[in-house]
Amino acid sequence: MKNLVTSLAVTAMLISIMMKTPSPKVIFVPFLLCSVSMAVQSVALLIGKKRIANFFHKIYAVGFFLFWFGCVSLGTFICIRDKNYGMLLFLAIFLVVGIILVRRKLLDKRGSEHSAIAFRIIISSLLVGIVLLAGVALVILGIKRQEGGIIFMGTFFMLGAIAFILGAMTIKGCFDKCKIDVLGLYFGIVFVIIGIGFFVMGYHSQNNIPRAVLVIPVLMASAGVLQMVKCLKNRK
Repeated sequence: MKNLVTSLAVTAMLISIMMKTPSPKVIFVPFLLCSVSMAVQSVALLIGKKRIANFFHKIYAVGFFLFWFGCVSLGTFICIRDKNYGMLLFLAIFLVVGIILVRRKLLDKRGSEHSAIAFRIIISSLLVGIVLLAGVALVILGIKRQEGGIIFMGTFFMLGAIAFILGAMTIKGCFDKCKIDVLGLYFGIVFVIIGIGFFVMGYHSQNNIPRAVLVIPVLMASAGVLQMVKCLKNRK
C-alpha cells in the first residue's frame, strides 16, 4: 500500500510538471514508466497476481535503464562536443555496468539469489571506488587550479564514498568491539566539514549572499559537533 500511494503521487506530480514545463516531454518518459509500473505492480501484488507483478517489475527496470543510458548518452555527447575525451573513460564504466545490469535483470533467467547478491556487492564496490577516485582527482585538480569549489566537491565525493565503506564494515560487524559509535562519529565529522566548507564558500562568495543564510552551515557544523560528542561516549 505504501508503494502504491507513493507511485500514484509521483505519477500525478510528473504529469502536472509535464503539462506545465516547456522542456521536451520525452525526458519524463523513463520516470513515468517507473512510477506507473510500480503502481500496477503494487495492485497486482495486493490481489495475488504474481505473474502480472513480475511483468511490470521488468517494465520498471526498462524505465530505469532508459534513464541510465539516457544520462550516459547525454554525457557522451557533451564530452565529444567539448573534446573532453578523458571523461569518456569514466562514462564507459557506467556503460559497461548498465549493459551487465540489463543482462542480469532482463535477459538472464538462470541467475540464483546468491549470485544476484554477490553481483550487487561487486557493482556497489565498483561504484564506490569510482566515486572515491573521482573525489581524489577533483581535490588534486582543485589544488592545482587553486579553486576552493572544486576542492570542496572532491572532498564531498570522498566523504560520501568513505561513508559507504564504513557502513558496509559496520554491517559486517567490524566495529562491534569498539566502545564508540564509529559510523555515527564519522557522520558527525562529515557534518562539521560540510558546514565549515559551505560557510567559508558563502562568506567569500561574490554573489552577495545574505549573511543570515550563513546561519544554516553554522547550525550544520554545530549538529556535527554534538553528534561527535554523543558518539564518543561509551556504549551501554
